[in-house]
Amino acid sequence: MKKVLLFSLLCPLFKPASAQNIFDYDAKAVNGDNIVVFGSVSFNSSTPMIKRADGWSHTAKGAISTVPSLGILFHKSIGDRLSIRAGFSLGYANYAFKYAQSYDSLTENFTPVLSSKFNKYTRVKHGSGFAMPQIDLGYIFGPFKKMYLLEVRGGVGFHAYLSQSNDSIVDAKGSVSDSRYTYFYHSTEQAKYGQPAVYGSLVGNFYIGMRWQKTMSNFLNHFSLGIQATVPISTSEVGYSQLEYKNEAYEVISRERVEFSLFSFGLKASYGFL
Repeated sequence: MKKVLLFSLLCPLFKPASAQNIFDYDAKAVNGDNIVVFGSVSFNSSTPMIKRADGWSHTAKGAISTVPSLGILFHKSIGDRLSIRAGFSLGYANYAFKYAQSYDSLTENFTPVLSSKFNKYTRVKHGSGFAMPQIDLGYIFGPFKKMYLLEVRGGVGFHAYLSQSNDSIVDAKGSVSDSRYTYFYHSTEQAKYGQPAVYGSLVGNFYIGMRWQKTMSNFLNHFSLGIQATVPISTSEVGYSQLEYKNEAYEVISRERVEFSLFSFGLKASYGFL
């Protein structure tokens, strides 16, 4: 009697994983072949992309900008949990930063600078539409509490530029004075997007998100939501803006460069139609 009881307790431990989860994980509904549409909103920051060069009166500051996109993917299952996706998306990459077109104080040796109270920054935003063919692999973990699933994906895409801005120039003139002296100067903000004969950049796409199964909502059973990151692989800089300040004799007071990077981080939502 004891042997029979012991066998009945241990037997479930040696069943195949598919047999244990057959009533928990619906592989066909969750990971079957499908057509998936998605939308994403990512964010990038220009703060780490500011490069100081000549001079000392630098004014550039970083800013956050958005990268929205929409796309469609074909989902092909490879077993119960592994899958491959291939598709295409369209989006717009923004690159923003702030700088001062004017100084507001002079140092003891008559150098124009910004005081700690300065707040009249000009916000600049450059960008370009893009198309991205992409492919990735994914794996589904779970379910957790019979309903929740975790999806992890990673792949590559080609961020193809739909437009290039070869020359965008903004000039400004100004002066700053105190009781001793008036200093005249002018500033130039010149942006360039893309490189000659370069039509795109290879990027890595990474995603981790939640999925659901066997809920009372048909929409939720086909929906997924998570966070994604895009990392540049072939080109770290897709464009730049150069800031120059010169005095009346056209001598450089300061020069700095804000580079445009494809790195972004944000939210992605997907829906499978089948």
